[in-house]
Amino acid sequence: MLPRKDDDSSDWFLVYQDLDVARSLKASLLVVGAERLVLSLVSSLAADVNPDFVIRCRDGLFRLPRTASQSGTVVLYDVDALKPDEQLRFLDWLNASSKRIQVISTASEPLMGMVAAHSFDAALYYRLNMVYIDLTVERLRRSIY
Repeated sequence: MLPRKDDDSSDWFLVYQDLDVARSLKASLLVVGAERLVLSLVSSLAADVNPDFVIRCRDGLFRLPRTASQSGTVVLYDVDALKPDEQLRFLDWLNASSKRIQVISTASEPLMGMVAAHSFDAALYYRLNMVYIDLTVERLRRSIY
């Protein structure tokens, strides 16, 4: 369970501000952290935006929808598990859409290190990282567990 949104004394205040920015601008959002915490946050956000597609990337589950997104929102779980060819296919799919697609993506670790090591595509990283929420910060995790 996440802390209450109206608790402005909590370390979560900035997290909720970032979520509000992503909602209002329909900006892509990258959430990084422990799976349980990330899933809780993304689930609450997905309930508000009603995504067209939910795509899972672990264990060979990555499948792109044939049709473009109608509402303009896609949830992409475990983006750090995408193979290089899947990263390029996903980026091509995003770029081929006639409308701007908001992507709410999750990762268990920060992607910048993967970009630096050339194991994650830089163009896809910058496309996904319009609003970045890092839930790996210890004080945020401590307030939940």
